[in-house]
Amino acid sequence: MFSTTFPYPVEEVYGWHERPGAMRRLTPPWEPVRIVTEAPALTEGSRAVMELAVPGPLRPRWVARHTGYQPPHEFIDVQEHGPFRSWTHRHRFFEVPLGTELVDEISYDLPLAAFAAPFVDVRLYRMFRYRHRQLAGDLALHHRLNGPRLAVSVTGGDPAVAETLKALLTTGGHRLVTHGDASVDLTTGKVTVGDRTARVSYPAGGLVRPRVPLLASGDRLVNWISLDDLAGVFLFALLADIRGDIDAVSPNPLPRKDFTAHLPAAYTPDRIATPPAGVVFRHPDLDTALRHLFGRK
Repeated sequence: MFSTTFPYPVEEVYGWHERPGAMRRLTPPWEPVRIVTEAPALTEGSRAVMELAVPGPLRPRWVARHTGYQPPHEFIDVQEHGPFRSWTHRHRFFEVPLGTELVDEISYDLPLAAFAAPFVDVRLYRMFRYRHRQLAGDLALHHRLNGPRLAVSVTGGDPAVAETLKALLTTGGHRLVTHGDASVDLTTGKVTVGDRTARVSYPAGGLVRPRVPLLASGDRLVNWISLDDLAGVFLFALLADIRGDIDAVSPNPLPRKDFTAHLPAAYTPDRIATPPAGVVFRHPDLDTALRHLFGRK
């Protein structure tokens, strides 16, 4: 069991889980899974399909079926097909004086359970630590940027960046469309809302390492940003009255030798980059980012 109290109404915390993109936002980057299909709803019988990245040519699937739909207090996932003999994940939401307590309860059975259970339990604790931090960060971001809900087109760019931004938008109540109120071109960084335009620049070179959602580049001084904060800067550009150029970088760049002691960074010409005023970073320093992205305490 893993529980956290969030300072928001139970309808809001539960409602976040009902929106498209929630599963993508909650899947830790280190887990060897690819989301094939998100469940269209949490209602009885709806299904999510994941693909397991295991050694070999086969990609076995994990199918989870929703049941026990009792908004805004509970829903349950049951494994219909997958790596466990049985798997039940019960999500419970309680109104408490400080907001909402979310309790995740897992029961499972698997071959050689007596030997494997301690390893599985450690991995589950790590996963839920990530999930609850991720949810806290997303809810706080949407509260800070509580502007109108937009119909947004997102085009171009690295697939990892695009998927992160799209999931952040939809869990925040925005809609993805082909043509709408606003547009984001990730190839150029151009953000357009009506007659207002901003351009977001961020570190080049793609992810620093597969399954590590962080971008970094520079020769002597490395500018970097986590994928979650990058998506947050794009959301800021959409909802705040921002025009002109924006640098989507952490407020704490590092000398290359200090950064590359932990992660690789793409070589690009050095430049002075300044984070946009008004943005609150969930990962302002590298230690905070790595603890979250690797599920550390």
